[in-house]
Amino acid sequence: MAQPTRCRQLHFLHAAEGEESYDTSIGAYVVRYADGQQQEIPIVYGKDLIACDLGPPQHRNPPIVAWEGQQAPTLPILRLFISTWDNPRPDIQIESIDFVSRMTRAAPFLVALTAEP
Repeated sequence: MAQPTRCRQLHFLHAAEGEESYDTSIGAYVVRYADGQQQEIPIVYGKDLIACDLGPPQHRNPPIVAWEGQQAPTLPILRLFISTWDNPRPDIQIESIDFVSRMTRAAPFLVALTAEP
């Protein structure tokens, strides 16, 4: 985030490179507030995202596909997933967000982050 902001929700457009067991924490977003407190948002494989080049999620509560595309007919379809987080402290400014990997077989990556006022 370029400058401190207040928001009700954060929307993450993300996916992973590589596969991992479902329900495994593969990373986190750490929200750092202006008052010094922080909140960790876990990134859970199978719930929030899966590998970008796998077929459509077949889990009972699959991640939400936000975008899919293909560079060429012989290449796999790529997918990006959206996760939404409700900020429990919408009146406190967010100063920064750290992106942390748990160094599992699935490497999470973030394409875009949107703060909703």
